[in-house]
Amino acid sequence: MRRFLIFVFCILVVGGGAMLFVRYVKTPPVVYRNASLSEENLSSAIDRGILFLEKQQNPDGGFSLYICDNAEPERCDPIDSGPNTAAVFLALWPLRGEERVDRMAQKGIAYIVGAVEANVRSPGFSHAVWNVFSPDDIRHGRIPSDIDGLSVASLALKKFGVSFSDDETVLLQFRNSGGLFYNWLSHEWNRSETDRHAFAGGDPNQFPDPNYYGVDCVVNADVLAYFSAKGKQPEEICSYLNDVIERELYPQCTFYYRSPYILFTSMIAAAVDEGASCLEPSLPKIKRTLLEGVREDGTWSQNFFSNVVATFTLVKLEERGAIVSSAVEHILKMQRGDGGWDNAVVFPDLYNPVFYGSREIVTATALRTLFEYKEYVLEGKER
Repeated sequence: MRRFLIFVFCILVVGGGAMLFVRYVKTPPVVYRNASLSEENLSSAIDRGILFLEKQQNPDGGFSLYICDNAEPERCDPIDSGPNTAAVFLALWPLRGEERVDRMAQKGIAYIVGAVEANVRSPGFSHAVWNVFSPDDIRHGRIPSDIDGLSVASLALKKFGVSFSDDETVLLQFRNSGGLFYNWLSHEWNRSETDRHAFAGGDPNQFPDPNYYGVDCVVNADVLAYFSAKGKQPEEICSYLNDVIERELYPQCTFYYRSPYILFTSMIAAAVDEGASCLEPSLPKIKRTLLEGVREDGTWSQNFFSNVVATFTLVKLEERGAIVSSAVEHILKMQRGDGGWDNAVVFPDLYNPVFYGSREIVTATALRTLFEYKEYVLEGKER
């Protein structure tokens, strides 16, 4: 079905200035509402999803991130973003070798390389830096670059075999006294992280260690995934994340993502995909928590993206029962006629009534989930 666009101007205080909202008036209907969970339907859904992403990829190779209105989530402002593009291709990593995916990746990885804004340096050390707003985005420079986006972009380049300035030693200056990473590559901004944690509802009395306050657990899980891909597992991060799971210090441990399901999938990415063996003590409890928390319809949350990453976490943990099948079937049945899945909250804005997300990142994550379920659960292939 044709997509109609209406451009609506409004003023929103996100670093100041005007925001151009793009309204998606008509959304294609779902195509698998009554379909059964079968290899044929999964293969067709994956094919449709890849076609959707091909059409959505920008001419420069990037995939847009969107700032969307909480009250009217179809009203969204596109952002040129290297880290978001990297997240799409990390999700598509298991599908590499498929001609269309490889063609998209060739353009997309070049875009990520081109989105490097500078290097963060200390005497003798240097590491490439990305901002959530790429250099060609009109909002670039409103906020500092962050270590979360740096970790995601760096991991994508490393997995796709691209060389770049990657001496992580320079990043160690952005840790607190407990060895945990702040979010920002800015000492000035990091001094206010406890205020941001408090604004999101955090309280230092919620945590057994004062170093847990003012840092984000998802950010640290993403840092661990990147460091693990380089053969390093910082003990401080490992102990912290294991303690978060053991004591159930979520979602209060994340003030940027505010979702336990994103925490779980970030830890799985570190542990299973990147070999962070230090997190193995937490995996059984993550699995048990998901199995006990699922609803009758195969969902965990009103947020569709949370349902996708929760399902993916169970697939990566080699769950093969009826619960994961029901969850995968729910994802399958929510695919739209154009091959994509609906936009959803990936992370909320801390101060404004908007959220960040995109159909592209939701679709790529859904494709990864369907693909790995089909390959390793239905077909029983070895990982």
